Amino acid sequence: MGQLRKKSLLAIVCFGASLASLASATRGYDRPVECPSPDDLGIFPEGRSVSTQSLARIAPASTGSVVPSANSERTPPFETGPKVLPHLRKASRAGSSPKPGLRLEQVRLGEQQVIEIAKKSGLSAGEFEGWPTRNALGVDSWTWARYRNVPAEPWRWLVVPENLVAGSMLDIEVDDAAPLLPIVRNAAGVPSDYEEIFRDFLDFRFLTMKPIFGDMIWTDQLNGSNVYSSWLNPDLRPIYEQCAPEAARSFGIELPQPARFNDKPITFIASLRDNLIRWSPEITVVPSMPASITPKRAAVQVGEWLPDFLEIYHQAIGVISGAQMAKFPISGSEMYFTRKNNAQIDHHLEYLNDYLQERYKELGIETRRLPFEWRRMTHSNLVAVIPGEMQGRDPNPVLMMDHIDTAFAHDVFYSSGVRVSVPGADDNATAVAALMLAAEQLRGRKHKHDIWLVHLTGEEFPADDLGARHFVQSLDLNRIEPSAMIQLDMIGYSKTSATEFQINPGDSPGSLELARLALGAASDVAPGMRGLYRPYATPESYLYNTDGIIFSDYGLPVILINEVVNRTNYHLRDGDYHQMADNMDNVDFDYASVISKIAIETAARAAAE
Repeated sequence: MGQLRKKSLLAIVCFGASLASLASATRGYDRPVECPSPDDLGIFPEGRSVSTQSLARIAPASTGSVVPSANSERTPPFETGPKVLPHLRKASRAGSSPKPGLRLEQVRLGEQQVIEIAKKSGLSAGEFEGWPTRNALGVDSWTWARYRNVPAEPWRWLVVPENLVAGSMLDIEVDDAAPLLPIVRNAAGVPSDYEEIFRDFLDFRFLTMKPIFGDMIWTDQLNGSNVYSSWLNPDLRPIYEQCAPEAARSFGIELPQPARFNDKPITFIASLRDNLIRWSPEITVVPSMPASITPKRAAVQVGEWLPDFLEIYHQAIGVISGAQMAKFPISGSEMYFTRKNNAQIDHHLEYLNDYLQERYKELGIETRRLPFEWRRMTHSNLVAVIPGEMQGRDPNPVLMMDHIDTAFAHDVFYSSGVRVSVPGADDNATAVAALMLAAEQLRGRKHKHDIWLVHLTGEEFPADDLGARHFVQSLDLNRIEPSAMIQLDMIGYSKTSATEFQINPGDSPGSLELARLALGAASDVAPGMRGLYRPYATPESYLYNTDGIIFSDYGLPVILINEVVNRTNYHLRDGDYHQMADNMDNVDFDYASVISKIAIETAARAAAE
């Protein structure tokens, strides 16, 4: 599972040379660069006034395609129109909404937040500019940026003192649905602000912190109404630090970028009068997710399971987690996969993909490697294709997905300052092994749709769902529209419940139907195992902290299948999550193998439809 970036701490300082060996090949800010023009850096040399204009005017324009970047490098915009792949929007096949749409509970939340902000700020009326945002805990909340008393006045930044926020519904430590509010940053005069904006993630004392550069609006010093640049591509950070004029990198506001409506930037004005809110533009209320769903009955597809399923599964987890030596079946190579975070210079993830490719080749299954570059290193998603009626050319395949990378160990880092990757037996070798067993179980079968076994990379911090974003980009460019996507992430920890698991659908009707199919499969494969339906955007859903949320944000039919873990019950775990104790000793292999069979049967049923 991934780790969302926590909000910055003012006391953060740099580690300095202690991390030089890890960082030397990946940092970019310490090298001289040839400076591009201000225009190429996205800078308005004289500034642009936004005192009477919507902040949507300075938001990043849509590129009309998927732009891969880590979730924690720049807060993704919240789409208030149809959630579709970009090529479908261009082709108008999905249409566009005449009005932005939000669920009633999110609209009401925004209204409550505005009333609370006004009360804390001593305001009885006025206009508040904001937009829907998914906050740091995965809750569909709001960003509130500016206010004015009457429409004729200029906008002012809505900076609420921390002592007034503390203990209220505006405080993320108290309320999981707390909004995001502007944070004033003085990069010219406050060293900690400068560090938090421009330094590399390797320099921070907080393990899951990254530079906030991508969430910055650079303004003048006086009142912040003159903007020099805003919400720039995080890749520009080292160049901007060295090349931007001093005025354009001295003062600013930390704030997530505006929402999107039909892929165009949009902000909303909430007008407060007599404790009532009027919205502009008008918001269409869209249906909420159902509180419960019924299982979908379908013919059983996998009649017999491999007699040594559990033995093969156990061995695969041992190899993927680095507990056992991997013996490559074709090349004869041997190695232990012990370095599996994408930020490690000498990580083993590409070797792991080599190993998986050889395993699939031995089974007669075609693979496709999808490489991309990050931090001057090559990373790859891997797809193994079990052909259906269209013999590998199906534009609507069924996907089973995992992630092959592992997190940095929190226990080691906070005791020594050293970043090492965890074994990842549960997170996420249990899922990788499930896909490997799916290949053996499903190859040679007749089914309508192709089945893709997708090994994603870069889910864990600091890559933070980057592999999933590149994969969505590949789907979009190749006009692939999956008919079902089954994400597996952490399926082997049974101490929270040995007879239950979670089914977390994405934000689409297709996701709900897939969840119903999975519930039906569970009742046939394992009558004693209860599938818990976890609706999108509820506290019990864990979709937000996995690659699955990326696919949900494009309206794709996706479910996450995982053990009973979510943000409400982390305190029940034994200290293995993102720690070195995530090893073979803490995996319930019987439990995980049953969930694997449920996922495989679900994929087979989806492929038969």
